[in-house]
Amino acid sequence: MTLGETQHQSCVLITSREKPAQIAALEGDGLPVRTLALSGLEVAAGQTILTLKGLSGSEAETCQLVECYGGNPLALKIAATSIRDLHEGNIANFLSEGTTVFQGIGHLLEQQFQRLSTLEQQLMYWLAINREKVSPAKLQRTYPTNIKMW
Repeated sequence: MTLGETQHQSCVLITSREKPAQIAALEGDGLPVRTLALSGLEVAAGQTILTLKGLSGSEAETCQLVECYGGNPLALKIAATSIRDLHEGNIANFLSEGTTVFQGIGHLLEQQFQRLSTLEQQLMYWLAINREKVSPAKLQRTYPTNIKMW
């Protein structure tokens, strides 16, 4: 990454779901490379997406839906399309079913999962099976393959 190692007057903006390792190695508060992690949308912005997609529901229902997808705009758009098509845009009907993963979101998760290493995939399976919080130290003690992860 020559851009991060030489002095220049340029500015480069990169957007990504994952921080490239080369950028992580060059970033720092006093260094020329900096990163900004963006969190999910605020509830109001998420509710705007739902309204524009033609969904209807109370403020509490739309808030619950936005929080269900962590404010992820792509996931909200995918879910909103399915809710519109399958539940006539009624958020309450959707929430009463208890289903939160649609085919489109399943594809998105599958793409992200496939980019993980074999060890990371195994770790994700292990975390999903156990379904509880676990500290890194406990994870290292109990992870079935006994591979040093950190």
